[in-house]
Parts: sequence; structure tokens; C-alpha cells
Amino acid sequence: MLIIMNGNTCSDTVIVPIYIHALPPVDFSYDTACLNQAVHFNGNSGITQIDSIGSWLWNFGDGTPPVNDPVPASHIYSASGTYIATLTVTDIHGCINMVSHTIIVNPLPVVNFSWNTPVCAGSVVHFTDQSSVASGYLARWQWDFGDGSPVQTIILPSSPDISHIFSGLSMNHLVRLTVWTNDSCFAYIEKNVYSIPPPVADFQIPPITCTTDAIQFTDNSQTNGGGNITQRNWNFDDPGSGTYNTSTLTNPVHTFTNSGSYNVKLIVTNGSGCTDTIIKIVNVHVLPLAIFHADPACLGNPTQFTDQ
Repeated sequence: MLIIMNGNTCSDTVIVPIYIHALPPVDFSYDTACLNQAVHFNGNSGITQIDSIGSWLWNFGDGTPPVNDPVPASHIYSASGTYIATLTVTDIHGCINMVSHTIIVNPLPVVNFSWNTPVCAGSVVHFTDQSSVASGYLARWQWDFGDGSPVQTIILPSSPDISHIFSGLSMNHLVRLTVWTNDSCFAYIEKNVYSIPPPVADFQIPPITCTTDAIQFTDNSQTNGGGNITQRNWNFDDPGSGTYNTSTLTNPVHTFTNSGSYNVKLIVTNGSGCTDTIIKIVNVHVLPLAIFHADPACLGNPTQFTDQ
């Protein structure tokens, strides 16, 4: 109501209705906040009347410039810690309202792992997790060995350490370990794991072996691209021969104590410590017993010799 009076105390009155608009309701949601990873913010359509809003202003509370107008927004925090994020909306009537939420930006895990060396192709490799996190705890690990084998996922309280045998012909594998914290923040690391080809063990023996023979064993092992063979260990499966039952010579000689079948083993090792083993059956034959009989011999008369 407006009353106007002049100097003569004459007056007039006008009544104009004024409509007072309610402040626009406003709220927003956000997902898990992790260091250096996009946090997604979105106006809550269950509370905020999206169609009635004329402008949106996001302030993420970390000193970066506010963002105008998008209903959904994303932001990357460059430092972990606690921030106050504010959404200010202005509706089509010019009414302004705002809401703030505390955003806790969680640190990422520091991912690392090691493995036993040497890595010999075809042998078991033991991987050890060395990851950590500044706050909270590690909750999930995912190993990808880069050889086409299934990805291995491990969940706390199981141990994240794992063993693996690489498949395929490649000697180089890019192994990735991804780690999640209890806050669902994650990071990963990739490392090249090089496999060393083991030698190929082989040896040659004479085609016929007999007791009392000094049998020559000839090493025919191949390096297989893994470096020189530096060690040989022979076992002749002949304990009766005592200290002569084993040898580290390249081409040893062995005399078996008895006839029979022997499982002769050769283990060869290259300079990287990778090994290969071969076992061959050596059949040692018994010697014939030579004996003969002769009739009494008289000068000038035939003598009968009989093989016995």
C-alpha cells in the first residue's frame, strides 16, 4: 500500500499486490573424491527444480575459478584434504539460493611391486606387493601379467602376493598392478618383466654298454639363447659307485658297478641361474662268461676244443 499526501493534507492511496517468491530449493550430489581424479558433481533433480533455474555457479573450494551454468560438472583436486564445495543457483525470477557440502579428497595409493630373479621361462615367478597409502587402507589388487592369461583380482583380507608362470613365446611381459583403497581411490603401475630362456639339456651315450666298460657320456646341451652353460650336474643312479656316482665334468666317464637299467640325470645351468633337466635310461649289459674245454693233447694228434 502506498499513501501520498500533498501540502494541503490531501492524500490518495494505491494498493498493489506484491508476490514474494520462495527461494529455489537447491542441493547437489557428488561421487568419491580422489586426488588427481575427476570428481563428478550433479544438481539434485529430486530437490532442485531444474527447469526453473536460470543459472548455476559451482565453487569447488580450492581456489580455482568458479564454473558457470552446467548442471553436471566435474573437477580435479590437485591436493588431498578437506574442501567446501558450494552450488549457487538463480531461478528465472532472480531469486538466489546456495548449498555447501564438505568434500574430502582422499589420497591415491602408491603402487609398487617386486619379483624374484632370475625369471626363467617356464618357471614360477613370485610377485610381492609393495604398495601403500597415506590414510585408510588397501582393499583390492588386480594383477594383469600381459601374457593373455586371465586378470587376477585379490580382495582383502587375502594376501596380494601372487605366483605366476608366463605363457606364450614372448620373453618380455608388461605386468600391471592396479590397487584400490577402501575409499575406492585407485592407481596402477606397469613394469617390464623379462624372461630368460633356460638351456636345453641333452647327452649322448654309446649304443652298447657293458659292465666293467668305462662309459663315455657326451654333453649335447644347447644354450637356447639364454647365455652360456656354466654348470653341469650328473647323477648316474649308481650309489654303489660311492663318490663316483656324481660328476660336474662336461663329458664324464663312468663305470657301473653292476648290470641293469640306470636313470642317468643331467642338470645344466646357464649364467643367469636358469636350469633344465633330462633323464635317460642307460641299459648296462652283463658280460658273457668265456670258458672252453680241451681234450688231452698228444703230439701229432688232433685236439678237440669245446666252447662252454
